[in-house]
Amino acid sequence: MVFIMEGSLFWRGFNYKKTVEKTVKKLTKFRIKFAEIKACGILGAAKLVV
Repeated sequence: MVFIMEGSLFWRGFNYKKTVEKTVKKLTKFRIKFAEIKACGILGAAKLVV
């Protein structure tokens, strides 16, 4: 499962990414991955379709 993330809080906030990752792992059995895409608001949805 790939999550497209944007925003400096997620990528640079103290332990924020780690906390989100732990929480999502509790909610699903799937392996998860976080991806950063520049101009996510425009390209993020298109990447999900492909």
